[in-house]
Amino acid sequence: LPGVFLVLVVGGLRWSARFTKAVADYLSVGVESDEKTLAEVRTDLAQKMEGLTRPIVVVVDDIDRLAPQEVAEVFQLVKANADFPSLVYVLLFDRETVVDRLKEHLALSGQDFLEKIIQASFTMPRTDPAKVHQILFEGLTRLLASGSLAKRFDKRRWANLFGGGLQQFFVTPRDVKRYLATLAVHASVFEGRRAFDINPIDLIGIEALRLFEPAVYDTLAR
Repeated sequence: LPGVFLVLVVGGLRWSARFTKAVADYLSVGVESDEKTLAEVRTDLAQKMEGLTRPIVVVVDDIDRLAPQEVAEVFQLVKANADFPSLVYVLLFDRETVVDRLKEHLALSGQDFLEKIIQASFTMPRTDPAKVHQILFEGLTRLLASGSLAKRFDKRRWANLFGGGLQQFFVTPRDVKRYLATLAVHASVFEGRRAFDINPIDLIGIEALRLFEPAVYDTLAR
């Protein structure tokens, strides 16, 4: 939840000097007077936001990765603040997962709950696996560009490893980026000044297990 407010405040500071003044005025209300109710403070802030020349767009990503209680809190927060003028929320999540978690925490229909909040919804197509794999191959090519790594890279063994099971781990671009980032760190540990001290295909496969199948990785270590 703090991240949601951070996006809102930073976005306002970046896009509108008027909004900066509106936030300052809003905060000064609580300092200068404790006589106003929360409803009155909201009204004052709404009036100041009506003068904005650009909308404030709050982007909240990966909602489906939150715990059921946190998912409900995010949507309740959006619902409570959606009526402010010039304020637009863009929420990204897996619908089925979020519906199930809302139902689990609120003990009501998650689908009905969403319909009361969301004004327009869009379904994004699944990423083409071939494009995801292409991102992976390009990243590995850059990572293995040094002579010591390239010399020990067995293309046939790599094809067998990838086609035999490794490809199932790479479904989204996020999977690829996480993997390449951690692989780069571990590759730098083994790369010496004159030679690469481990077979690169072994490292690629073992690092995939460490990241995506940690239980299997721990079993191998034992």
